[in-house]
Amino acid sequence: MDLRSGLLLTNLELAGVPSQMILKPDGGELYVLVAGIARTAAINTWTHEVGDYVVLGSSTIRAAHCPH
Repeated sequence: MDLRSGLLLTNLELAGVPSQMILKPDGGELYVLVAGIARTAAINTWTHEVGDYVVLGSSTIRAAHCPH
């Protein structure tokens, strides 16, 4: 989604239902918590591709961004 124009840029297929999203401060990656599989998808916002899935735990329901 282009936040300035409000236009949908692409649809991405994930391995489950997205429940939360965290955007890195530089806007380069979007982390999407995928409910039911205890993983988060790392999405490259420049290429609009799912880069990888990161295992979070057995029953993750929330995520938080901790800036460095």
